[in-house]
Amino acid sequence: MSAVTSMPRLSVERVSKTFPTATGGSFQALNEVALDIAAEEFVSLLGPSGCGKSTLLEIIAGLQTPSSGRVSMDGEQILRPGPERAVVFQHFALFPWRTVTGNVEFPMEMARVAKTERRRRAREYLSMVGLEDFGDRHVWQLSGGMQQRVALARAMACTPKVLLMDEPFSGADAITRELLQAQLTKLHRATRKTILFVTHSVDEAIRMSDRIVVMGTRPGRIVSIFSLDDATREHADKMAELRAAIWNLLRKEILPLGEGEAGNEIRGEAPST
Repeated sequence: MSAVTSMPRLSVERVSKTFPTATGGSFQALNEVALDIAAEEFVSLLGPSGCGKSTLLEIIAGLQTPSSGRVSMDGEQILRPGPERAVVFQHFALFPWRTVTGNVEFPMEMARVAKTERRRRAREYLSMVGLEDFGDRHVWQLSGGMQQRVALARAMACTPKVLLMDEPFSGADAITRELLQAQLTKLHRATRKTILFVTHSVDEAIRMSDRIVVMGTRPGRIVSIFSLDDATREHADKMAELRAAIWNLLRKEILPLGEGEAGNEIRGEAPST
């Protein structure tokens, strides 16, 4: 795991976000969130719906502005979207009239990357996600899991420093989801991109992350941060303790919603206590 240095890749400094409501009031989505993420780290944001995970990711992407606080990348304040930060959403947003290769090349076309370089990068990243033989297919001919891999290859082909992912695997079935998780872990190890990953799944966060940032709601805030490494993952007892600790925190955030709502907030079976 990469240690956070004095110059983090991403720095979130006391960020708050408030939205107006239809009745003329306001809703505070985030309250003074502070977080540093090092270059090459894989960090997951985990928490119930309404805790501001996606809002925070969109602020880091430059798609929203904070009500107060500051977000920076490599010391420079983030004020707008930029090619150094690629976003992968739950919905693939692929073009059905284009081939797989054409979809991967599209953002590079917009950036006026030379055709030969576009094609080279498309082949490289399609190979990295296991789709090197599908470049001439149209995306509507692919399964949902394969389409998500196309979206991932498209984001990576732009050679961003940071990959921002908002529940990208939530629509996949259990088997496909595990395959996508393994693919992303392999891709992270090969490219060493900084990844910020939003998820509702405790198991998914544990499986892939260097650190897990557990967020609470009303208003959105960081409750705790857990670090993982390969040595921890090799010990079943340590993993069980980690999982139980995360669930104990999440219970405190979920249960005020009511027992009927709790099951829809976080995926994965809670450990017995």
